[in-house]
Amino acid sequence: MELIVVTGLSGAGRHSVLGALEDSGCTALDNVPPRLLEPLLELETKLQPTRERLVVGMDSRQADFTEEFAPLLDRLRARNVSVQVVFAEAGDDVLLRRYSETRRPHHLALLGTAGEGIRRERELLAPIRALATTILDTSQLSLSELRLRIAALVPQVPSRHTAVRLLSFGYKRGIPGNSWSGPNPGCGGHCPSCSRRAGPTTRWPSAAPAASTAPWPWSRSWRTG
Repeated sequence: MELIVVTGLSGAGRHSVLGALEDSGCTALDNVPPRLLEPLLELETKLQPTRERLVVGMDSRQADFTEEFAPLLDRLRARNVSVQVVFAEAGDDVLLRRYSETRRPHHLALLGTAGEGIRRERELLAPIRALATTILDTSQLSLSELRLRIAALVPQVPSRHTAVRLLSFGYKRGIPGNSWSGPNPGCGGHCPSCSRRAGPTTRWPSAAPAASTAPWPWSRSWRTG
């Protein structure tokens, strides 16, 4: 089974990377603690022996992530597990803008600013970044561009065929014309509050000159209106 670990800076699009891989047909699990990854792989191998690929998300919010990640990779590779590490990052100005838009506090900011939390996390994850097989800078990427990058960087992921959904409808009595623009039949156009359900209103369209050119049978549609 091939393992893809998605990690990176908070706000850099790690969830979007996970979503793009999941949309491609991969099984994705987020917020997997490092200590649970090996038992998870053993369980998946027993329950799903035909599964070719598993994607897990990890980040610095998990306790001892930076200390346990490098030894974990060594143990997995010693067991001949194929591991790819995708690291998502972005510029400080982009991360600050994203945090200001979501108004969420940075988990490493403590009592400081979001900029301080970003700086701390970048320093904390520097060893993890050095172990990455793929580094994705999402500063200038849209969601569609990110999906294309994922497809190019991990070409082995299964791709689904494009699905096209068509929705059509039609008019039972042809294309309707414009709304009634003639005078108000209830009072000769002097009382806009007259109800169109009144007797003079329901008899007016069939006798009015405009009714002969209307595409719908106005007498029936007005009586049922």
